[in-house]
Amino acid sequence: MFSKLSRELTVAAREGGGDPDMNARLRSAITAAKAQNMPNDTIERAIKKGTGELVANRWRSALRRLCAGRGRLPRRSRDR
Repeated sequence: MFSKLSRELTVAAREGGGDPDMNARLRSAITAAKAQNMPNDTIERAIKKGTGELVANRWRSALRRLCAGRGRLPRRSRDR
């Protein structure tokens, strides 16, 4: 259950910013997460992931931009 809530928190933060006072979707997602007793550190981590404060998200975003339009990951070049 937490994975769906985390995904909603991440998407809401990505689309509208990490401030729940200015982002109604994020505020709603936080309320839903707290109703399911999701830990505060997990909520904060999901929001940071959505706003790009976590390094893993930046890597994934860069990889997505690199592969945009091709629909697949680039091949590794091999020295032969």
